[in-house]
Amino acid sequence: MTFWDVPLDGTRRAFFDKPARAIAPDDPSLAGCTPRDPHEIDAVVVPMVAFDASDMRLGYGGGNYDRFLRELRSDAVVCGIAFREQEVEAVPTEPHDLALPKIIVA
Repeated sequence: MTFWDVPLDGTRRAFFDKPARAIAPDDPSLAGCTPRDPHEIDAVVVPMVAFDASDMRLGYGGGNYDRFLRELRSDAVVCGIAFREQEVEAVPTEPHDLALPKIIVA
């Protein structure tokens, strides 16, 4: 998973039409964009399907955020965001899964 600096220059970028799809680093829609080093990122809001009282989250599969969060600086702010209805008794976990430091619930 890579985060990109996308200039707000009015250029139509195809990846905004389907932001959840995978994009290859050589995709033409990334022309003029710059990949960001994870150590430059100050804060990450993590999406989720479900969460539990232990701050474990069920994502969308693939472990992309779990791998990415390990690359951040130790002082980066990381939180999940969810609705109360997404809370479950226990999220199934695997050894690579990380608990979130904070989950904001609405």
